[in-house]
Amino acid sequence: MDPRHSKQLSERLASGQKKVRDGAIREVLTRLEALEKLLRKSDGRMKGLGRKNESLEAEVHGLLAEKAKLENMARKANRDFRVCAVLSEERWRSEGGVGISAAPWAESALLEQHGEWIAKNFMELGPWAFSKRVCRGRASPLELQELYIKAAVRMLDLSEASKEAIIANVEERPWEGSGKGIARMLVGRREITKRIYAWSRLLGGGAGWDEQTARKASYTVSPFAALAEGSGYTPFGHGWRVMLFGQLVADALSPKARTGNEAFERKWALARLGMLWHDIGKACAPNELMRKHPLHPDEREMLREHPSDGVRLLHGISGLAGVRGPAETEILQVVYDHHEKVSGSGYPHGKGAGAISVWARIASIADVLDAMTAGRTYKSPVPAAAAVAEIMRKAGCQFDKAMAETFVQAVGEDRKLRKRMVEIIGTHGIKPD
Repeated sequence: MDPRHSKQLSERLASGQKKVRDGAIREVLTRLEALEKLLRKSDGRMKGLGRKNESLEAEVHGLLAEKAKLENMARKANRDFRVCAVLSEERWRSEGGVGISAAPWAESALLEQHGEWIAKNFMELGPWAFSKRVCRGRASPLELQELYIKAAVRMLDLSEASKEAIIANVEERPWEGSGKGIARMLVGRREITKRIYAWSRLLGGGAGWDEQTARKASYTVSPFAALAEGSGYTPFGHGWRVMLFGQLVADALSPKARTGNEAFERKWALARLGMLWHDIGKACAPNELMRKHPLHPDEREMLREHPSDGVRLLHGISGLAGVRGPAETEILQVVYDHHEKVSGSGYPHGKGAGAISVWARIASIADVLDAMTAGRTYKSPVPAAAAVAEIMRKAGCQFDKAMAETFVQAVGEDRKLRKRMVEIIGTHGIKPD
């Protein structure tokens, strides 16, 4: 780029950013100043009374909450301005001036002008390389991942309610505050990519999976899968533990059946990806609904749509990224049917035993094992023995009878299986590498 153009661009970005800060944020700062006066006034009244006053205390708490909300708004606006400036400038540099005629200073305008470019770079490069190679470290992987989700949602064929819920869940930034933001939002991404690539040797054939395809599948799907767990309704890493429990169940059922059977291994590799991503549809449900208990009947029905939402999401992401993997049959079978019961009383379609794939039946046991041993926001975890006993109790009703009985018997007789089960229970989300 011509140095003169680069200088003009930098000056333009700086002046535009200053103009917006002086205008758009002024209202927020004015409201904050008014709140500070009210807080001082309330504090003075409380001191004058010399005793506790519940109504005044409630007023102060309300003002403090409003202040925190406004401060968050100001921080987000500043972050948006910075990221918008960085991405606009970098696209200008990489494409010789494309897309900068009306520099966006708000996130909505950024996504309108550069959404497809952001999604394409994220899917091709992943969060770290996009941050380092395209943005030169001036926008973090987490910031880019947020923008990728918002950009991708605009291009996916989802209902408006689902799109709004996904955006609201991202705006909540549930991965902040733990001191492990990247670990929580990008949990195990590299390890998952390694596994997908290892399995891709089995997925070769007509699927055409190679290392690049494996990376792309991981980059495009994992952000939504992580977002689905962001509400905190279960300890983070639920999908990962369900995949590990699924492997445990399969080993208990037929430890030698897969040896040398390439067709089975290929399907089993895909089924494990389905277990990893089985709850991805919960990204389309509002976080407050995920945390709520008990649910009203209409809310329960809304939440029971998450298997169908997950299938639509994986189909859309697969088409957007141009990779077939996320929409493979075995993956979708697990996502769609993991809440079906052999009695026909499950959801979303009340399928009977004969209509539920073997992969989904394994996933159903694995899902309940983690739900019981990891706990929920409204339910404490139980010991492994109690979870195994519950599997046995519901054999033939919720779970495949022969599969559940064989699993329970194997766990009772094999000390190594019991040890692996305890190790999985202690895995509250894999460590980032």
